[in-house]
Amino acid sequence: MMSTEVFLCLVLVLLSDVLHPWSEAEGLVVGLEVHQSARLSAALGETVTLHCNFTCTLQGRDRLYGKFYRVEGGKNIYTDNNTVSRTTCTVSSIIANITLESEAVYYCEVKIPTQTQGTGSGTAVTVYAEPSSMEIPEPQTLVVDTEALLSCAVNGFYPQNISVTWFHRDLQVPLTSITNHLTTNRNGTFSLTSQYRFTPAVRDNGIVCRCQASHPAWRCHVTLEGVLDVNYGPQSLNLTSQNRPVLGEGSNKTLELPEESPLDVSCWPDGNPRPWTGWFKDRGDGLTPAEPPVGCSNETLHVGAVQREDEGVYWCVVKNSYGERNTSFTLLVVVHDYVTSFIARLLATVIFFFLVALMLICTNIIQDNRRRTGLNHGEREPGLSGLKEDD
Repeated sequence: MMSTEVFLCLVLVLLSDVLHPWSEAEGLVVGLEVHQSARLSAALGETVTLHCNFTCTLQGRDRLYGKFYRVEGGKNIYTDNNTVSRTTCTVSSIIANITLESEAVYYCEVKIPTQTQGTGSGTAVTVYAEPSSMEIPEPQTLVVDTEALLSCAVNGFYPQNISVTWFHRDLQVPLTSITNHLTTNRNGTFSLTSQYRFTPAVRDNGIVCRCQASHPAWRCHVTLEGVLDVNYGPQSLNLTSQNRPVLGEGSNKTLELPEESPLDVSCWPDGNPRPWTGWFKDRGDGLTPAEPPVGCSNETLHVGAVQREDEGVYWCVVKNSYGERNTSFTLLVVVHDYVTSFIARLLATVIFFFLVALMLICTNIIQDNRRRTGLNHGEREPGLSGLKEDD
């Protein structure tokens, strides 16, 4: 029978192989080439699989050990969930729900007892997080020709070195007009507030400004848009008439209408917010609001049938919180002279019939001349065509 001492020695040998697979055995050669990817990138919260391979020739009872580890504080920290394949000579390790603390260089260590061992050059695992939210807060009131700030908040991203670009009128904004403020969140991610400083113009009202955040590790850049609401006073006034054009420029504009004809003049202002519009008549002692039968509806001045007493200077006044403008025109009413009109119509009728009669006379004269010209050229009188000259 096997002695107790021999039995205990065998048990200790077996336990040493199981509990300390990484201890060097006598005659072990360090030279096994272990291949692994140099880099691996993963999004925060994803599951990552580390992988390495090597060349091995195993006999039936040869043992194979493999693990991944990272160096932390001078110590090797081995991963869990390692899988070793004798068939494909590979080692893999799964890191579930990867965190920012998981970012490190992971080395694959392989040992074939009594034969060889080796360690890979390491796989650098980098973690990234795309923004959890992005917004352009409601800006302060934008006023034309007054310096303003637009802000763009990008929250919950990693790593910190992202790029933020602004676009104004589809043109990239220079970096000198942009200021970025970076903060660190409790979970290790970052937030950034980017501010674009500019002076809005009238043409900026209603246009789109874009804030774009990007990082090489992200799957795509993130873009947010905001529509500018620029406040400004009335910039121009246009007078249009439905009947006849308003003639002239500046303070010399006139509109001439026949008596009893309708008056419809529109005054179109440009401003934001929409300006208030009012019509006034200059009655010699100052401007007074237009009264019946003269009335106005928003931008349109209306008179159903103008009379001589409606003549005068009319003013269109527009204003909002940021400015005021006005323009005017002079209404001239042409009074009908019925006697003169009757005489003119009668004279036109007489001239018409005189011209018709003159045309008939001229036509007869021309036809008569043509007949006489034909006889002078040797035409025979009718009835003489069958006679012969006597011998």
